[in-house]
Amino acid sequence: QPIGIPLAEGNGIAVAAASPANVAGCACPIEMTLTLPEDVEVKQVLLYWYTATKGQTTVDEAVSVTVEGASAANLRGTNIGGPTDFFSADGQSVYFNSFRVDATAEVASLLRVGGETELAVELSLAFQPDVAVESGAGLLVITEGDGPRRHIDVREGQDLAFFRFEDELQVTEPQRFVFDAAPYDREAEVFLLIGSEGTPQEPRPNDMFVRSGGVDYPDRCNGNCDSLWWDSHRIGDIPITAGATSIETWVESTVSDDPLGASLNWVVAAVLLPEVEPEISLAREAASWSYTVRNPGPVDLVNVAVLGGPNVTVTCQEAALAVGVEMTCDAQGLAAYHANAAWVYA
Repeated sequence: QPIGIPLAEGNGIAVAAASPANVAGCACPIEMTLTLPEDVEVKQVLLYWYTATKGQTTVDEAVSVTVEGASAANLRGTNIGGPTDFFSADGQSVYFNSFRVDATAEVASLLRVGGETELAVELSLAFQPDVAVESGAGLLVITEGDGPRRHIDVREGQDLAFFRFEDELQVTEPQRFVFDAAPYDREAEVFLLIGSEGTPQEPRPNDMFVRSGGVDYPDRCNGNCDSLWWDSHRIGDIPITAGATSIETWVESTVSDDPLGASLNWVVAAVLLPEVEPEISLAREAASWSYTVRNPGPVDLVNVAVLGGPNVTVTCQEAALAVGVEMTCDAQGLAAYHANAAWVYA
């Protein structure tokens, strides 16, 4: 679904993701590292997270954020998906919920531009180890630096998939991005935040796709790309042909028993694409002007002609020009094409 809040304008996107460093039920923060390029301004900071709880359909939306060891904010998120019964553990259903909060006001000024920022996210779920199964958090940051603004769009929600399950829990729905057509080719970047279960001993892969112009561009995260249960990913250099107005992206649980395909939770997809440049309209109105032609010597000239360039007609008063005499030649043409220069032949 489209994001439920206004998006900032900009020309760059950065993502980061992590899950608790220890085992399921760990009462410990989610630590991640965000890298930003030099000479950019942070325009918007979106924090996402998901929880998987055993036998409990809902969880508290509270979350706290620490930046570089200093407490930054205590926030409450908006549920963007769930509760969804995905699988079972210890004879109980495991319910997934996903959340988002705009943390721009609290976090943006604390992020390090031109380097890495260490952040820690602590969920209220961390204090319920008897029901916590897994969790993860991720950041999507919109920036603006040198160069023109780009088209930025975000889709968010919760879409769960495992290749052995059936119906809506087998594959995720493609997320479609629509944009204005351009009369020239462009390249897009796609960013994803995905919960993807695995262990250090058994990475579980998922396959990511972007479809543009009827062609699929696949990529794969072979488990634990960022952390144990949560990954961020960028798929770049996606060709957008002239006239194209949309692309699609989706994630699949890899059909594989060895290694076992991931059970995954798609939460965020974002696209970054050059905006359509405005067309330059050249004036094509008729125009008139004149050239003054003078013969400095040392001899008289005959068969004098003036060439004014493409789409220009020049008419002179005389065909002969004595030494020291000048004449006016009248020109007509299209205003968009003439230059204030001419060549005289004799």
